[in-house]
Amino acid sequence: MGRDKATLVIGGQTLLGRAVDLLRSLSLPVTVVLNAEQDFPSLDLPIIRDRVAGRGPLGGLYTALKHTRARFNYVVACDLPLLPVGLMSKLKAHLQKSDIVVPADSHGQSHPLCAVYSRRCLGEIEAQLSGPDLSLLALLSSPRLTIHTVPPAEHGYPDWAFLNLNAPEDLQRMAGWQRLPK
Repeated sequence: MGRDKATLVIGGQTLLGRAVDLLRSLSLPVTVVLNAEQDFPSLDLPIIRDRVAGRGPLGGLYTALKHTRARFNYVVACDLPLLPVGLMSKLKAHLQKSDIVVPADSHGQSHPLCAVYSRRCLGEIEAQLSGPDLSLLALLSSPRLTIHTVPPAEHGYPDWAFLNLNAPEDLQRMAGWQRLPK
């Protein structure tokens, strides 16, 4: 994208603000994990700095899970501006029997940056952080964790709900969107 995506404004709101509002609408406490270089003015909520700099989203997830005392933690990347609240609510039904609950799109692709993680994942994440594969998809293939993938037939949302903003072209595709779907 060429700049910090968290500060991008869509429909009068920053991407980070949208993610925070989504989690707050679920009546969840919200903590923001920022990397060492990020600065976001006027956030009225807890901010923690990434404990393992340079390890990508896996490092951010590790930081979040080390910080929290909650058994289950909803994780939402700020660059998913079309993520509906209802989708995140649908994940809740599978928490008690899973370490990770993650939605999938119609192509079977899991979306680990809008998922629910148990603190039981910490040991597996620590082990993965010391290796070469830092992808969250690799975490989802761990045989030591119980992962529940929620298919579109169960969560009921279209693939556009997972639109990830990574390039200016993605912003152009967003043109015209003024409201988020429920």
